[in-house]
Amino acid sequence: MKNNSTTQLIEYSKLAEWHKVFAAWLYDGSRSESTVLCYFFDLGVYARWFAEENEMEFSPDQLTAVDLRAFRTWSLTVQKCRPSTWNRRRVSLKAISKWAFDAELVQVDVARGLKEADEIEQPLHWLVEKEYRAYSRKLEQLVNSSHSTAGRRQAIRDKAMILLMLEAGLRESEVVGLKGEDITLGERSGKVRVFGKREKTRFVPLNTELREALSCWIELNKDADPKSPFFSSKQGEQITAHGLQRRVGLIGVMCGFKVTPHMLRHTFAKRMLNSGTGLEKIASLLGHSDLNTTIRYTKPGWDELEQAVEKI
Repeated sequence: MKNNSTTQLIEYSKLAEWHKVFAAWLYDGSRSESTVLCYFFDLGVYARWFAEENEMEFSPDQLTAVDLRAFRTWSLTVQKCRPSTWNRRRVSLKAISKWAFDAELVQVDVARGLKEADEIEQPLHWLVEKEYRAYSRKLEQLVNSSHSTAGRRQAIRDKAMILLMLEAGLRESEVVGLKGEDITLGERSGKVRVFGKREKTRFVPLNTELREALSCWIELNKDADPKSPFFSSKQGEQITAHGLQRRVGLIGVMCGFKVTPHMLRHTFAKRMLNSGTGLEKIASLLGHSDLNTTIRYTKPGWDELEQAVEKI
């Protein structure tokens, strides 16, 4: 059980004392800290709805299928939350229902029949070839044109962080979670050890450009503890997901188009697919456990549809 997380959960969700045992159960199930916090946020929404609806404080032994179905209806029709938001809440509610059943607080797993909401599949967004070249060029220009030590350090760090998503397909959470010991560089090869969702570990090979970018960052931090966070801010603190998003977006603004960390990861996958790499290899590189997730990259982007029409 993580003490710091427990403190965050108490302050964040304002739920009752039973949450400590539930949080421990979630961590024992290999849920990440961010996932646990997300569960408790969703349960906080349910607890407030429950208290207003039933005029009593929520506790796990009060779970009923009737209330869960009513909460689903309220979420989708009154609050008008997105189907994806409800489906996330559903996962959180199913978790507490399963825990309450295992702990014998209720006699039935009441969330077993709780229905999902139909989602409209959102198209994936990636950089087209022209944008990819412009973004890559800007990363290099920022390094070469830096006139101060601090500016050059930031540019070298940004290039290394961003290329891990653009040239190796890492998630933003995986980039900020890296430690020095996770990077292995040789003269002609290299790899990064990645702790993905549910703490699943995978190794991703590094191409020449990425190895060079990482080498430059390592050279600037040669005295760093290999067990400490690999990427740090100007103040020496671990870079956050928000900080990474901000740098990615800012460099995109310099190029004249919107860019997010997800787009960089998607760009990696799309470029791999277009180069003839098989879906199973791409899924392994991305850390996808379900091949159907990777299959989405086979759908043509808008620019590809435009090109197809122009050929008529």
